Amino acid sequence: MNQTDELDQPLSKGEFRDYVKTVSKIVATKEDLKEGLREMKEEIRTEIIGSNQKVMASNDQVIQKLDKILTELPATTHRLDEHDKEITKLKTRTAKLEVQVGIVN
Repeated sequence: MNQTDELDQPLSKGEFRDYVKTVSKIVATKEDLKEGLREMKEEIRTEIIGSNQKVMASNDQVIQKLDKILTELPATTHRLDEHDKEITKLKTRTAKLEVQVGIVN
C-alpha cells in the first residue's frame, strides 16, 4: 500500500484518540488564546502602573522643587528691590562726590 492509499483509510478509535491528543497539544484552542490575551493584558497593566508610579514620583520631586522656588521668590524679589535702592543711592553719592572733587563737570 502506498502512502496516498494509507491516508484514505479510516482510523481506528485508538488512532483517532492519539490523533486528537496530538492535535490538542499542538493547536491552540479558543480558551488558550483567551488565557494568553488575559495574561498579556495583565502584564501590560502591570507595566503601565509601574511606569505611572515612576512618573508620579518624578512629578512629586519636581513639584517640591517648584514649591520651594515659589516660596523663596517673594523674599528674593524683595532683596533685589533693596539692592536696587542701595545701588541708586550709591550712584547718587558717587555722582555728587565726582562733582565735588572735580572729576566730572
